[in-house]
Amino acid sequence: MHTANIKESSRAARTRSLVAIIASTVGVGLTYGINVPLVALILESRGETSFTVGMVTAMGTLAVMVCGPIYPRLIARLGPMRSCVCGILIAMVALLLLPALPSLPAWYVLKFIIGFGMGWSWITSETWINAVSSEESRGTAVGLYTTLLTVGFVSGPLILRFTGAEGWLPFLVGAAALVAALAPLPFARGAQPQRPEAPPAGLVGLMRNAPVLMLAGLVAGIGDTTAFAMLPLYGMRSGFEESTAVTMLAVFIAGNLFLQLPIGWLADRIDRKGMLILCAVVGMAGPAVLHLTVPHPYAMWALLFFWGGTMFGFYTIGLTMLGEQFDAKHLAGANSAFVMLYCAGGVAGPIAAGVGMDLWDPHGLMLAMGIASALLLVPMVLQRYVGRLR
Repeated sequence: MHTANIKESSRAARTRSLVAIIASTVGVGLTYGINVPLVALILESRGETSFTVGMVTAMGTLAVMVCGPIYPRLIARLGPMRSCVCGILIAMVALLLLPALPSLPAWYVLKFIIGFGMGWSWITSETWINAVSSEESRGTAVGLYTTLLTVGFVSGPLILRFTGAEGWLPFLVGAAALVAALAPLPFARGAQPQRPEAPPAGLVGLMRNAPVLMLAGLVAGIGDTTAFAMLPLYGMRSGFEESTAVTMLAVFIAGNLFLQLPIGWLADRIDRKGMLILCAVVGMAGPAVLHLTVPHPYAMWALLFFWGGTMFGFYTIGLTMLGEQFDAKHLAGANSAFVMLYCAGGVAGPIAAGVGMDLWDPHGLMLAMGIASALLLVPMVLQRYVGRLR
């Protein structure tokens, strides 16, 4: 894909547009980081079952998976700027309706609408970043984007500690973050991607045409969500105190946060497919040897840091390679398929890990995460060295 596909090709316009879109995603990530635990805490305080809490929480992810095929058509009809604005506004209105309509059925619907709106903005922003970035700097731009998005995710729960989970205040803070996400968008007007076309073979066809890239999205979703949900439990079942088990997750997240920009930067300077293979190797080796580092804390923290970074590196490199492989007309469709698989991995991963831990406590978690990386490594090796995949 080439930057000639954007409306204004000057370097200054592309840089300004890129900075504006990446800055906007911080507010979206912050709202997501507030909204997910906030809803869970409120439902828990009402005495709802864990199953109900999980189902309501999952509605946002379900919305992205269900509406994935619709997003490219909406972007084609309204354009990228209006799509970003509409997605953010829809999410903001639905978020503010949550405390106004506290009934459980209403929350199912509103959480779905929030997920729809944020997913629309999410896919539009990623398509925009890929289209505006030059081939030489795309990995760095995507790495910066994923880093700042993670900052938003992580900051949300921290802000919730100060606002609490009662009353309107946490919802107003989340809505304010979305207003802040709108503020930079006018500066992105100078370099917008062209409106996409409907994928010629549909989203399933895109998945078949780029199986390795789509697997990268799936594995990123499995690793990211599974670690967030299950790693502290693994630590406690391995004999650690709760504080140490939570610290294991914190170090894993720190790797996720601090290594995306270096990974993206390296992806611009060395072979991107080779980088993806390296991430898959670390993704297999990390869970395989973690138990060996338990008696050696410093080795364990280092391993968790680099393993955490490479697990989300699948997303960073995969998203970068989407911009390399697909032209502007089909990039939105490819991005939708990629995100849909990331969300599918986020649903399937914790379930598979939970089953694994029931069968082999606690090492079934590590086995499940290692197998997830192998799902990507095997076809990558076949593609690179055997040539069995296109």
